[in-house]
Amino acid sequence: GVLSITDNNHLIVKAFATAWRYKNLYERGVSAKEIYTQEHITKRALYKYLSMAYMNPKIVNELLSGNIQMPVREILEKASISYDFSEQEKIFNSVI
Repeated sequence: GVLSITDNNHLIVKAFATAWRYKNLYERGVSAKEIYTQEHITKRALYKYLSMAYMNPKIVNELLSGNIQMPVREILEKASISYDFSEQEKIFNSVI
């Protein structure tokens, strides 16, 4: 079925919480392999979440405030295109 805006916003918050948890583990020295093995996710999924965790704060604020409406899958895809904040603004510009 189609998700309501509220349901989608809850999924976005949950995705960021997961991304930041993985980021904290990674920054504390836990290897990527340990994280994706322990969390039962793929290597690719881990790196998409890490890309999300390191996104431009301006875009993160827009997403979490509900000003940008897009599915989590699209956020994960767009976040992993570029790590440069100005490039990310261009990538997300169509929705900001």
